[in-house]
Amino acid sequence: MEKLGRAVLYHDADSIIYTSDFTNDPPLGNFGGDFTDELNGDTITTFVSGELHFYFYFLLG
Repeated sequence: MEKLGRAVLYHDADSIIYTSDFTNDPPLGNFGGDFTDELNGDTITTFVSGELHFYFYFLLG
């Protein structure tokens, strides 16, 4: 998360939502502790968060 810096929009114990220009993305993996793409390649176009565990987003397409 430190590498992502100000790109981080939201995080909790097991999730990070961040802005991406596709050059700062952490590597993905399939093991515990690895990052995974929960959106299967979709792109979030709008993200709103009011508090911890309360957020919504719109996907491209």
